[in-house]
Amino acid sequence: MELAHSAGAASSTVISKVTDYIYVGNLNAAYNGRTLCRNNIDSIIDMSSAPGDWSRLKCINASTEKRKRVLVHCRDGFSLAPMCIIQYLMVKQNMRLIAAYELLRAKYPVNIKECHQNVLVSLERSIFFHMLASPTGLMPNCKLDSTFAGNVLNNVFKV
Repeated sequence: MELAHSAGAASSTVISKVTDYIYVGNLNAAYNGRTLCRNNIDSIIDMSSAPGDWSRLKCINASTEKRKRVLVHCRDGFSLAPMCIIQYLMVKQNMRLIAAYELLRAKYPVNIKECHQNVLVSLERSIFFHMLASPTGLMPNCKLDSTFAGNVLNNVFKV
């Protein structure tokens, strides 16, 4: 993780490489030309304005397919941007929530707000339910239990 104090700014520039082509950071990273150049960032996705916008996942995917480095950022860099990257890893890389969260957490400080945690748990639920409902599902005889969301929150986010 790269951490640098911006000249004249109260907060730091925070950026970290998550995968070969996906970076996560804060607003200062998105506006720091040296940081962008040093990390060879080709495109920037701002998650601050529309956190539920699935088109952002398509933008990440389009960049990674072209082997372009993309910085996903939000104002503080610790909740919306990480949530978006976890969603991408779950949907496009077929990762489970816990695995995606642990991958990101190992490389970047995350502090995902409860409302964003709930979005991720709902996504995990829908993906997991889809797997169970499919004829080739991994666990065709299992059912979702009522404590699933609580278990994921406790295991992943250490509530």
